Amino acid sequence: MTYNGYANKQTWLVNLWLFNDEEFIQHLRTLELYDAGQALEARVREMADNTVPDESSLIRDLLTSAIQQIDFYELAQLTREE
Repeated sequence: MTYNGYANKQTWLVNLWLFNDEEFIQHLRTLELYDAGQALEARVREMADNTVPDESSLIRDLLTSAIQQIDFYELAQLTREE
């Protein structure tokens, strides 16, 4: 199932939030595609850690589950198209 042309809603949401940061997107464009996907995932996980630092909570488990659904490779490919 897709969402607004993306793999899923989680991927679409990351696109909305992170692709407004032009400096970060420019950085991603300097990386190999795989590394760009890894950098995107690291940024999202860092944001999650800063938002919900407690690793043993329902909210943290839900957040981790959502992050696992994100297609970071799809997002990395988008940095090449813009």
